[in-house]
Amino acid sequence: MLSGTSLSADPGLVAKAIAEATDDVIFAKGLDRRYQFANPAMLAAVGCTREQVIGHADAEFLRDPAAVARLVEIDRRVLADGETVETEQPLRMPDGSVRYWLTRKMPLRDPQGRLIGLLGIARDITARKLADKQNDAGRLKLEMAVQAAGLVMAEIDYRSNQNHISAELARLLELGDGEMTVPRQAIFDRIHRADIDRYLAGIRAAMDPAGSGHLAIDVRAQLPSGTVRWLHIVLQVTFSLVDGELKPDRGICAAREVTAEREADRRKDEFIATLAHELRNPLAPIRTGLEILRRVGNLPPAAARTREMMERQLNHMVRLVDDLLDVSRISRGKLDLRVAPVSVAQVVEHALETSQPGLEAAGHALEVQLPAQPVLVSGDLTRLAQVVSNLVNNAVKYTPRGGRILVSAGVDGADALVAVRDDGAGIPPGLLPHVFDLFAQGDRAREQGQGGLGIGLWLVKSLVEMHGGRVEASSAGPDRGSTFTVRLPLLRA
Repeated sequence: MLSGTSLSADPGLVAKAIAEATDDVIFAKGLDRRYQFANPAMLAAVGCTREQVIGHADAEFLRDPAAVARLVEIDRRVLADGETVETEQPLRMPDGSVRYWLTRKMPLRDPQGRLIGLLGIARDITARKLADKQNDAGRLKLEMAVQAAGLVMAEIDYRSNQNHISAELARLLELGDGEMTVPRQAIFDRIHRADIDRYLAGIRAAMDPAGSGHLAIDVRAQLPSGTVRWLHIVLQVTFSLVDGELKPDRGICAAREVTAEREADRRKDEFIATLAHELRNPLAPIRTGLEILRRVGNLPPAAARTREMMERQLNHMVRLVDDLLDVSRISRGKLDLRVAPVSVAQVVEHALETSQPGLEAAGHALEVQLPAQPVLVSGDLTRLAQVVSNLVNNAVKYTPRGGRILVSAGVDGADALVAVRDDGAGIPPGLLPHVFDLFAQGDRAREQGQGGLGIGLWLVKSLVEMHGGRVEASSAGPDRGSTFTVRLPLLRA
């Protein structure tokens, strides 16, 4: 019942009551395109009274001439063709704002089927249009970012084992010229045989619900044309609860060709190796000459000081060349470890034998704290001693003369620890995340003329990771010292 009236008694009254109550705009026009009916939502939308609308045409109360022209043309089509027309249009409102309307206009006929006007229903879709625009802008920004970064994209459905790949990825992998959906195997078939096991292992780890679902890996693509391309692939897997168990459902993959970068790295490694060997060749005769001078006997004081200076610089040069050779070997995977049980005390003792001359020359006080019981790790004694020696030399370089350096060792859970602490220049917060980068060095060392090549800490990190460990740097800031801590898996009985 509506207003005490039976639904079956007066359908026209029911329809009018519905039109009056709805938030949608409802109106009717005659053949002269003048309004014969307008519900309250219509009057509110145009900001007019019933008297200002009923019996009037759009041009008489709407203030947007362009909108009026569009409305008149739509009315003409409905009345001329007798067909329903649906449109989405902007309309400037009385307050000056613009709102979007989804409008459906249809012919209105009498019981004999004669056209007597049109009926219109409109809905405010401004919120949806704005959301669509924001989504479109977001998609455009993402596409621009993807294109600017040189990325190609894929969506992976793990339930159907299908990959939906972008046109750029399809062309890169020589699968076709447009977007397509292909089986996952089609992608696997493009991975170089030398990299496929590593690639599949990475994907299995990313699909493990216990993990992060993330994978970042460089692999080669072997293409039908015979071309080999290096790809940097980033994958993120999402999981859903299925029958009480987390299972992978979809993944988003971005890839970028890095062939040029890999080739540049290869050439850089070759250059470093060649440079190191070429620098090493003249060092042997220089060392021989200095040894001859040493055996000459008494030299004039100036000559003796010069010889000592030359010996120090030669030793420094030898260390730099050895470091360059190690960088080349590690980068090319050519550095072999001679692994055996070794105690951290042995490692520290061997390291300090190498670093002692530099410590004494800088006038630093050295304190060593070693565990009372043997702490064993599995590693290459020479390379682990190189790790600690590099850390001590780094502390010497960045600590003003007469500073204090502490080398300590111990156990933390399943790890053996070796820490090198100094009270020197410290590390600025901005540099701290990059101290282990290749060729990175602090401004303070350059100011003091002790910059070196910036490869010592990179070697430390690389050698520690080759032993299954990790190294961390910490500092309270400039002039507040630094601490480098090496963690290695304990060797248990």
